[in-house]
Amino acid sequence: MNFYNLTFLKFIILFSIIISSVYSSELDDSLNLLQKQNELLKDLKEEIEYFDTGRVILLEKAVYEVTTSIKANGFVNMQTLFAYQNLVIKFNYSTDFFRTVTSVQNQNIIKQLLINAGSIARNIGMNDLNYPTIIFSTFKQVTTLLNELKKDENLPKNIQDLIAIINPQIGKLLSNASNGDRPMAFAAGNEIYDIVKNNLYDHFYALQESEVAFSTIIEIYGLMDYYNEFSQREFVNIQINN
Repeated sequence: MNFYNLTFLKFIILFSIIISSVYSSELDDSLNLLQKQNELLKDLKEEIEYFDTGRVILLEKAVYEVTTSIKANGFVNMQTLFAYQNLVIKFNYSTDFFRTVTSVQNQNIIKQLLINAGSIARNIGMNDLNYPTIIFSTFKQVTTLLNELKKDENLPKNIQDLIAIINPQIGKLLSNASNGDRPMAFAAGNEIYDIVKNNLYDHFYALQESEVAFSTIIEIYGLMDYYNEFSQREFVNIQINN
């Protein structure tokens, strides 16, 4: 091997080491920031009313999905990118929630959560929103939880009847959202939110005896509360622009 080939080979090896080192550093920084978010969210759950923890669980799941995707697929990967987008969007539309649950005891936790969320959004350059995708994803999770709720043998009949009414409506909403029909998807989502709020929430404390049903209702509440904040901030803009 002549001098020039040897020098080029050394350059390639050195370049690979540098790139690998930079990538590894970015990967570690990303995972560390996600871990901090996860720890802060756990701390926040201890400082708010149990009824409000549904939204925090929603955010915890979003953090978990990103972390899992990074470890399985790497940082530069479409699945990781989608998971990051989901995380950023959920934090973007949780600022009103954070404002309502802020107290002297948790204000520093919430402040740091929002700082970290802003850093994550800037680091990955996430600014664009896909409204139908947000709606579809949210209500897809809701219908999954409702179907889990149906499996509870002790579920009151009025709640079973309510689920039977809501599920077909969610089916229509998912169809509208998957077709990109933003106004129809928003309108259907708002109608379902009103039904859930005016009916399902009334039975919240009656389900405390069933641990599974109670925790499922908490998650449904978190999803619907998230959708409501998203809808309140964006539905008017959608109406104006269509």
